[in-house]
Amino acid sequence: MSETVLDPLSWRAILRSTMRRVSNDRVNVAAGAFAYRWFLSFFPTVIALLGISTLVTLPQHLVVNLIHGVTRALPSGAAQVFTVAIDNATKRTGADLATTLVASVVALWSATAGMVILEEGLDMAYGIEADRTFLEQRLVALPLLLGGAILGGAASALTVFGPQLGTLIKESVPFGGAAFAAGWTLLRWLFALASMNLLFTLLYYLAPNRPRQRWRWTSAGALIATVIWALVSLGFSLYTSNFGSYGATYGAFAGVAILIFWLYLTGLAILVGGEVNAAIERHRAAAS
Repeated sequence: MSETVLDPLSWRAILRSTMRRVSNDRVNVAAGAFAYRWFLSFFPTVIALLGISTLVTLPQHLVVNLIHGVTRALPSGAAQVFTVAIDNATKRTGADLATTLVASVVALWSATAGMVILEEGLDMAYGIEADRTFLEQRLVALPLLLGGAILGGAASALTVFGPQLGTLIKESVPFGGAAFAAGWTLLRWLFALASMNLLFTLLYYLAPNRPRQRWRWTSAGALIATVIWALVSLGFSLYTSNFGSYGATYGAFAGVAILIFWLYLTGLAILVGGEVNAAIERHRAAAS
């Protein structure tokens, strides 16, 4: 039975159940832990990427430009954190293998720890005992990280480099103008949101500690998480750009505060989407 055929009363019950479980499962605490773990992974990731680029004789400026480009997809102010990290890393007189390895291990450790937080949060949403071993948790986190890098990277690329790509396409097609620009903008944002929706679907499929369910390309929870994430990212970016007082309040730490808060809201969106999926399953089980 499709999720879309649930009647309004069913959705009302599901919404009430979701709100109750979000409070009982302390989703806000899990989202905070997710933000903390991912924040810890960012700086060693930058150092590792720059170190690897040096070791393989890849021009550092290519990696620096790529990182700067990706930061443009973040809310305004959060990019300052990456700018400082890049400036400090590039001032080093060459990268050694040991430093690069240590940075890579720390980055991988922190990033997988962030995924483990999501695994445990989704287990709680479904009422599943979190009995995976330490190694099992990390092994599950690895494909989630890979999916996040590919799908999240695709969404970031469409968001950041979409205008340049649109210009190249426009030069190769016989039609253009304002209609093409508007259509391309809509298309690239739809593809970016579709990539994030697929990423959330993958998270809900792999992360919970339960027998594999039938694969679906999306779910109500994934759609809701995508909408929440998009609105939160856009709204938070507009707020910090035009009305925010983070600079006056936090001074030099404004970028750090913005990045952590955005990560917190991202984790919250993912976990709320998981709670929605779990509430739908409980509702159907009770009705059958």
